[in-house]
Amino acid sequence: MPARPRSKPRVKPAVFMKSKDAARVVYERSGGWWVVSIPAIRGAYSQGRTRTEAIANLFDAMAGLVDTYRALAARKPRARRAA
Repeated sequence: MPARPRSKPRVKPAVFMKSKDAARVVYERSGGWWVVSIPAIRGAYSQGRTRTEAIANLFDAMAGLVDTYRALAARKPRARRAA
């Protein structure tokens, strides 16, 4: 059986945000996996065997990103050396 041509990614507004702040969520089928991402947020992507699992994994990834950004923001800046 010939391989099916790759379908165009599905784009849908995220349901967890207000409509004025909505971000696009891109769903793609890759082999037996669903790959989801939010192109507007660097590093916001995940995968799962089902679309629901992929979205749940994306929420976990987003929580990790928020924790990382908070930790980076809380770091003390290093003192600069005088030249």
